[in-house]
Amino acid sequence: MTEAEVQSRWSPWRGQESPPYGPGVKDRVPAEVQLVALQANYDSYRESTMELWRDLSDIMDIPVMQESLVELIWCVRMRIERLNSRIEILESAGAQSVPRKCKE
Repeated sequence: MTEAEVQSRWSPWRGQESPPYGPGVKDRVPAEVQLVALQANYDSYRESTMELWRDLSDIMDIPVMQESLVELIWCVRMRIERLNSRIEILESAGAQSVPRKCKE
């Protein structure tokens, strides 16, 4: 037997039904299995999202679960606005205090 014949006859699924593929695969998966997969995906997403919220709470020095997510977002927004206004004040004060060189 030549190498080409061996490769053409070899199959990892020899004697078995090959796994489904293509756009119709989802239709062959039972709804219960799809629901379990979707729930696992959602749980993973929710866990990673809550970890990010906890990290943000730590950065903002807010104890976890002391404030709701809406309040946390509001705190972040207010802090950003305060920092932006402080930057504007410092930039305008810096622009006024810088002496200009006169041409001689």
